[in-house]
Amino acid sequence: MIRIRDLHKRYVDAEVTAHVLRGLDLEVQPGELLALVGKSGSGKSTLLNVIGGLDQSYEGEVQVAGVTLRGLDDRALSRFRHETVSYVFQLFHLLPHLTVLENVRLAAWFDEASRIAGPDARALELLDRVGLADRAGSRPGQLSGGEKQRVAIARALFTRPRLLLADEPTGALDSEHGSSVLNAITELSRADGLTVIVVTHDDQIAARCDRVVRISDGRVVHPGEAT
Repeated sequence: MIRIRDLHKRYVDAEVTAHVLRGLDLEVQPGELLALVGKSGSGKSTLLNVIGGLDQSYEGEVQVAGVTLRGLDDRALSRFRHETVSYVFQLFHLLPHLTVLENVRLAAWFDEASRIAGPDARALELLDRVGLADRAGSRPGQLSGGEKQRVAIARALFTRPRLLLADEPTGALDSEHGSSVLNAITELSRADGLTVIVVTHDDQIAARCDRVVRISDGRVVHPGEAT
């Protein structure tokens, strides 16, 4: 699913250059649930941005779902991001004036195929799968943190991506709600054959993934073993 070879990423600010990724190599198999761990500043979020096609200014080879990302024009990159990858962040980014159902089906505004297929049915299916079908008419302000994040997961999966990138999805939650969020991610990834990369500082969350990859100083220092 993902193949990365000799990846380098530098940030240049005036006369200062920060070499964030330093010859990083990584492979992720289709359907794998992978935890990405490391200290703050080790390059985890930068790596997600490269994999997700959000950052093109790097050196090295990056292939995702058979697509070589470097050199794609804006139109091809936009198509790749829309059809292949989706994100879940630590903050939920739900629109407070919309209902839960409306937040999940938001992508239908930008996707003709989803509008034709019936966005309400798809959104309700996903809400049912994350255990929130009964909250479809609620507003985000009426939900707990764990419920909000499960809505965000349902929204991320609305377009049927092949790859989910989750950047600290449980970082703002207590252990109980964090566990419910990982349960939702795990069950959906297993059922749909979804490839998932979870950035986390939580050892308990990482231990429930198929493989734990550790990054330090911009390199993979422990590639992990599949469980």
